[in-house]
Amino acid sequence: MLNKADLELEVNSERVRSFYHHSYLTLTGYNYTDTCQYSKLWNETNLLCRGIIFDGDKCIARPFSKFFNIEEVEESLLDKKIRKIQNKEDGSLIISYFYNERVNFSTRGSFHSDQAVIAERIWKEKYDHKLDQSLFSDWTFLFELIGPSNINVSRGYGQDDLILLSIISIQTGEEASEDFIAEAASKLGCQRPKLFYAHNVKDLYHLIKENKDPNFEGVVVTFSDGMKVKIKSNLYIQLHKVLTGSLGRDTKFFLWLELNQHGKMKSLETLGIPDEFYLEIKRDIDVISSHYNSFVAENNPIFLEMKEEYNNGASRKEMALKWESFRWLLGPIFSNQEDLSTIYIKLFKKNYMDGIYG
Repeated sequence: MLNKADLELEVNSERVRSFYHHSYLTLTGYNYTDTCQYSKLWNETNLLCRGIIFDGDKCIARPFSKFFNIEEVEESLLDKKIRKIQNKEDGSLIISYFYNERVNFSTRGSFHSDQAVIAERIWKEKYDHKLDQSLFSDWTFLFELIGPSNINVSRGYGQDDLILLSIISIQTGEEASEDFIAEAASKLGCQRPKLFYAHNVKDLYHLIKENKDPNFEGVVVTFSDGMKVKIKSNLYIQLHKVLTGSLGRDTKFFLWLELNQHGKMKSLETLGIPDEFYLEIKRDIDVISSHYNSFVAENNPIFLEMKEEYNNGASRKEMALKWESFRWLLGPIFSNQEDLSTIYIKLFKKNYMDGIYG
């Protein structure tokens, strides 16, 4: 079981972010950072931090551990028995927690998000007191918030609602049986995700990837050992890319610059870039880094040659005539500037945005 010392170590290392309740001052939630996800800084502790909630030193909500797109998982780990295959709903994860003698809701990064507020409204209107409240002290109920009020949804759901995804033991982190979840859903009168069936992951992968239904996101596969993976259709990913507009050249350059100057990309979280695009972003940023390193390697020897000529007595006029194609380097030479990173980045950005590097 997690303890607060492990969590705070992750927070101090900026692999996990803590968040707080405005009224319930003893409550703290923990969510892995986008820097952790992008740089793949995973460990046993931060994989559990997907909205986990503590009241002081006691865990009171245990959502899903982080699970990955199937392309990110070693193939050898997929060769095992499938427990269930659920439709991947297109909404926001809602996490229940029992506090102050009632059921409350959070998202994986906030107690007070718009989605958490909407979930509480729906719960009060449709589902409150249909289950024994003591259940929520031992189990975390995980829902998907769907509907037009949720701005994170690109699929056309008719009305706001909560879909019961699963129920997790707070003590052990294990998922409840399908019978237990189905019984709870029946008593609540709420929807469950559609179930699919397949003999193996390989066949399932091709079926999901090639699905042409624009309202179909994909599936979540749960294996016999509890491990989960996501498979999303190619069409859905392309649709989401268009809707978010998150992969433009300017955005990629901004993220590369942030990584280059600060060693991390904190803006990934604020930009709201879906994790399906992280592999693409990483690949593109690696390419930008390669182009930049080549740019610096090509121009540094020229700068040193120009600097040597100027130090040996060449006049400014002579330098300007000879090095007209590299006049952007003359200013730093005449002012005896040693650090060229700012001027390199400025010209490199212009070349990149002009499409010189493809």
